Amino acid sequence: MALVVEDGTGVSGADSFADLATIRAYATKRGVTLSADDAVLEPLAYKAMDYLEGKGLGLLSLTFPTETGYVCSLTDADALVRLANAQAQLCIEQHNGVDLAPARTGDFIVEDTVGPSYDEV
Repeated sequence: MALVVEDGTGVSGADSFADLATIRAYATKRGVTLSADDAVLEPLAYKAMDYLEGKGLGLLSLTFPTETGYVCSLTDADALVRLANAQAQLCIEQHNGVDLAPARTGDFIVEDTVGPSYDEV
């Protein structure tokens, strides 16, 4: 299945900010050779997008909130290039053995106190 690349026009069904050639070119400029086999690289691109989307940014909706509450448009070509670069960098990280979604083991920290508790003050 081929990636459907967002180009800033609200491409229906977009699931990527970069095509495989762009991801490979980004890596090559950084001295990294990614697989020439699309069947190997494409899942990395999807996992990279899953990671970006998992940050709760809603990136493929073409807008995302900023910490100031304003909405930025992804029609800005520079923003799209930066997001494509982020996706490509995440592909490199996976190529280097980084698991973007490691299985969690053990308990979650529910509360962590640093310093005296309110009961001690």
